[in-house]
Amino acid sequence: MNVLLVDDEYIVLKGMEAMLLAQKDLDLQIFTAGDAFEGLEKIPAVRPDAVIADVNMPEMDGLEMMAEARRRGYQGKFLIVSGYERVDYLKRAIQQQAVDYLLKPVDKALLLEKLREIAAEKERQSETLLFKLKMCMLENRHKSDLPISPAEVRALLPCARLRLCAAGGEEEAMLARVERAAKTYFEVVLRFSQNQLAFFLLNSDRSFTREETLEILRQCSGGDVLWGMSGEREVGDFAALIAGDGVSSVYGEALRDWVCGAVSGCAPASASLPAFHSFETVLGASRDEKSLQSYADSLLREAASLQEAHYRAFVEIACYHMTIFGSPFTPEALRANYRAQAQYIVDGQSFFTVLRNILFHFSCYAPDAPRRERYSEKIYQAVLYIQSNHNRDLSLDETANAVGLQSSYLSAAFKRETGMTFLQYLHEERMKHACRLLTENPGLSVEQIARQAGYNSANYFHRLFRSQFGTSPNQWRTGEASPSQEDEAAD
Repeated sequence: MNVLLVDDEYIVLKGMEAMLLAQKDLDLQIFTAGDAFEGLEKIPAVRPDAVIADVNMPEMDGLEMMAEARRRGYQGKFLIVSGYERVDYLKRAIQQQAVDYLLKPVDKALLLEKLREIAAEKERQSETLLFKLKMCMLENRHKSDLPISPAEVRALLPCARLRLCAAGGEEEAMLARVERAAKTYFEVVLRFSQNQLAFFLLNSDRSFTREETLEILRQCSGGDVLWGMSGEREVGDFAALIAGDGVSSVYGEALRDWVCGAVSGCAPASASLPAFHSFETVLGASRDEKSLQSYADSLLREAASLQEAHYRAFVEIACYHMTIFGSPFTPEALRANYRAQAQYIVDGQSFFTVLRNILFHFSCYAPDAPRRERYSEKIYQAVLYIQSNHNRDLSLDETANAVGLQSSYLSAAFKRETGMTFLQYLHEERMKHACRLLTENPGLSVEQIARQAGYNSANYFHRLFRSQFGTSPNQWRTGEASPSQEDEAAD
């Protein structure tokens, strides 16, 4: 936390500086100014989280300085220090929204407590703003659900430039080490997680090239970590865009760059891709045949070869599944999927079939995917569609429309080939998902798991779970289920 001390008495100023530097409880960066004018000049440069100013200074006192700083847009905290307990000073401090009015000699414990409160409030505000910013970037188009103003963005990212970087599948200790080490190069480093990936917002006044940023991250990680990154942005432009109705592409850029890096050894050597399609385009292609055909035509028209069209589709649809469904892909899994899919593409029709299948179930060509030979083509597509969409309201009519069949025909054919009705199969997929969530996500409540598995009512989910497995979800989680029950759920 940055703290600016302002006092015209040199001995007092240096004494307070020494006191704050000697303490070990708070991580403080201390800056000093010999009068109010110097303090006002330093505020934009050091961006203090707190200003501790003496009230009695020549030409401009601490309260006048606070008023001028507010007029200039400073949003940080002020602590006013005085050798006099004067009511008029106290009233002015309150009017200017000072955090506190401390009497000299300043009590060290009280001052540290106030700074500790400021640090805690800053952390809470930063977490809230970062969450809102993350949601805006993830949703791509946004406005009303989590509004964020340009001033809030600038409060979180006070420097001139930013870049978003992604790393996947790394240990928390390594990610924390990167976050600490990166602050040597960037004034602000903010980290958040999205599914299995960690994202770093790097904010600085200096401009860094992609190559420079990658080298810094490699040095900070101390290992062979796969990084993806967005292009560099001007924070002012980004803040205006993210707060309005525009599209923020930094998340998509970083994620696509990470996926491209994962399959770089498999990609066509001549791949020179045009601008990627948006998540909305990919989502639309998964909903109806006309949009799917339009998406496929666009990919084929803009690529120099079938291989390039597949590469672009692979990257876009992998990112779609990772963002919309939270699908956890390692670089190894992505490479295996890419190679497996490529074997089935020999012409435009086979490309269209692969495209349709991976939209419904991205890993359907992986060795552990449902075996294609068990089902006819349409029922196989229906199985993939259920597996990809079971965690939301899903009907037989929607599934039939997605695979191009009449509902009555799909119902009969599905029962004939799978041995289960549509609802039985949907219920089984939801229960499998719930069991995985219970095992792998101890922090999720039963209500959250019910929602993520596709059930709107936690009570209904609880009854179904107990009916199928003979135990409650929480008993399952703590290992109280019998071995036979566990085997049944794993099948």
